Amino acid sequence: MEIKIGMYFQGIVNGKVIRIVNASDQAVTYADVETGKIFTVGRKMFERCYLTRI
Repeated sequence: MEIKIGMYFQGIVNGKVIRIVNASDQAVTYADVETGKIFTVGRKMFERCYLTRI
């Protein structure tokens, strides 16, 4: 899965919109567009989320 800084994704199930802040081979950091909160998760976990690129 291609993940680059500045990309936007939307959750298929919950409709949340997120923006990628940082991405490496091990982790992905993203910001919730609505609240501005920042989260970091493992790359493999992120790639398994039900997301669509917008």
